[in-house]
Amino acid sequence: MRKGKMDHGTDVFEDLPSFFASLEEDCASTDSRCGPKFKNELTFTPETVVKHVYHLGRQISKAFEDLGITYWTSGGTTLGLLRHKGLIPWDDDLDLCIPDTEVNHLLERASYLKQGYGLELRETTTFGYRMFHETKSEELPNSSLLNYRYPFCDIFVMTQQKNKYELRQRIAQVLWPNEWYLIQDVKQAKSGLFGDFHLTYPDNAKGYLTRTYGPDWELMGETQSYDHIQRESKISVDFDLNDALYQPALPFE
Repeated sequence: MRKGKMDHGTDVFEDLPSFFASLEEDCASTDSRCGPKFKNELTFTPETVVKHVYHLGRQISKAFEDLGITYWTSGGTTLGLLRHKGLIPWDDDLDLCIPDTEVNHLLERASYLKQGYGLELRETTTFGYRMFHETKSEELPNSSLLNYRYPFCDIFVMTQQKNKYELRQRIAQVLWPNEWYLIQDVKQAKSGLFGDFHLTYPDNAKGYLTRTYGPDWELMGETQSYDHIQRESKISVDFDLNDALYQPALPFE
């Protein structure tokens, strides 16, 4: 789950033929504007997907710790960690960042990631890499043009610019202008509970969440603006959080 200048999901740009075909169809069916036509009302992520996301997160955290790969949470994963202490109940993916200095290390150990942890790694055209588990995942409908399975973890490659980490690819900077971190906050990253395991998140994460989601992120929820299964944009819906909605998605496994 991400929020930024453009509210398309990250995978829309990995499926460009389908995206432009659906965009043309949407434009033809509207008068003077193109864009999402349907609201994404609040629904909870199915239990099977929840278990797969947690399993994926456990495997990635173990693998990255084993390999000594520097990473930190991003987007909805940081939001879930701080606000829910786990997966947001209506979210269905993971978001992580790595410095570009770790990319070669990651690629060199791709076969080890698969053999030791069941993790598949795929390069994306816009932001870095996408990772999914080879068995705890499923093919998406009409996915002949896709090279990944669902659910997945988006891995954003960051590059150092003066005192900040910024998105390495220019198109990613345009899509997510608020996605940057102070070097000091990454160096002082912490370990936080995410379901029944721990992930590393940057220092001053509350400031990042305010910059990304607005000042009411602790009190208000928002559904996703992109459907990862149907691969189409939707109109997100805001709502007040009650005590039950602060709980992490269940079950953990």
